[in-house]
Amino acid sequence: MQKTRGSVAKVRVQIDITKKRPQHVWLGFSEKDPTIGKWQIIEFEDVPLYCLYCKHQGHSLGECPMKERDDEIKRRKEMEANKKGQGKQMDQNAKENQQNDKGTDKAQPNGQARIQKSTTDSTTHKEEQWQTQTRRKHKNNQQNKE
Repeated sequence: MQKTRGSVAKVRVQIDITKKRPQHVWLGFSEKDPTIGKWQIIEFEDVPLYCLYCKHQGHSLGECPMKERDDEIKRRKEMEANKKGQGKQMDQNAKENQQNDKGTDKAQPNGQARIQKSTTDSTTHKEEQWQTQTRRKHKNNQQNKE
């Protein structure tokens, strides 16, 4: 009360580790006037680690094996859902391409279908050129045989 002692005091207290710990405490210097005093910062020592995810002592949230396992399961499910969504999109694009190919077979002479590039097609321009050249060579070979 009289501030005649040093600036450090060690106090052993019981705290609830599931709740947020206070960062400071009010030290009142006068019983008559509660406004006289100061805020004292609290430094906790040897507080056991507590995981807010699995509610166990001994590790923190960042090291929780149960949270890591649950996060991995969640990632796998998301990846499977994305793969299924991409597979459905690819199937839909393939059906659209087949319908487009059927329509162009009738419109093109000699039953040659027009090559269309879809948004999901991964072939490059060079690959398309190579395919076109290969078709031309094959067609020329057939004409030469006849």
